[in-house]
Amino acid sequence: MQDDRDQLETVVYVLSDHLCSAIEAGDYLLALEHETKIVSQNESSESILERLDRFHRFLDDIRTYEFLIVTKINQARHWSLHLRQLDRDLRPVIDLFASSTAIVTDASHLLGQSEQQIFNGQTEPKQFIESRKICVDTTTGKKNSKICSINDHYLIGGKVLLKDLLDVCQAFHTSLEAQYGTPDRKPELQETLISDNSELETEEESFQNAH
Repeated sequence: MQDDRDQLETVVYVLSDHLCSAIEAGDYLLALEHETKIVSQNESSESILERLDRFHRFLDDIRTYEFLIVTKINQARHWSLHLRQLDRDLRPVIDLFASSTAIVTDASHLLGQSEQQIFNGQTEPKQFIESRKICVDTTTGKKNSKICSINDHYLIGGKVLLKDLLDVCQAFHTSLEAQYGTPDRKPELQETLISDNSELETEEESFQNAH
C-alpha cells in the first residue's frame, strides 16, 4: 500500500538523519583541542581570566557535543523501533543497534548531575578531564605548554567509548543505505506517526525487559 511505503520512507529518513547528526557531533567533538600554558609571574590578571574563559568554553563545547550525541542516539533508538514494526527482515540489525546503545537510554543518568557540577564550579576541571580520558599532551615542542584534545579513548559520560558509539551508528546507517538506498528528497513527515507513541513505547518496554 502507498500509505505503508510513505510511512516506511518517513521512518527511514528521520532515523538516518538522527544517526548522521550523532556521527557529525562526534566528528566535531574529536576535532576539539585546547592549548594551555603555565601562568607566568608577569602575566596580567586580565590575561589570566581570558585564558580561563577560553578553557571553560572548551569544556563547555565538550559537554554540548557529548549531550548532543547522547540525545541523537536516543532519538535514533526511538525511531528504530518504528522501523522494527515495519520491516521484519531488518529486525536483527535493529536489535543489535538497540542492545549496543542501551547505555545511552537515559541521558540524565549517563551525564549525571555529579558529572556536570564542573560547570558551576563545584568540581575540579581535572576530575572532568580524567573521567573522560581527555588526552593531555605535554610534548608539544613549546615550553610550559600542554594540548588538551579528544581521541578514540574519550569516554562519553565517563562510561562508554565515543569510538564504539560512533562505529555502531555508522554501521547501522550503512545498513539502512544498503537496504533502502539514499533518499532523493525529504519526505512529508506524518503527524500521526510522530505524535502517537503509545504502542511504540509498549514495544520498547517489552524489548528492554527481554534484554
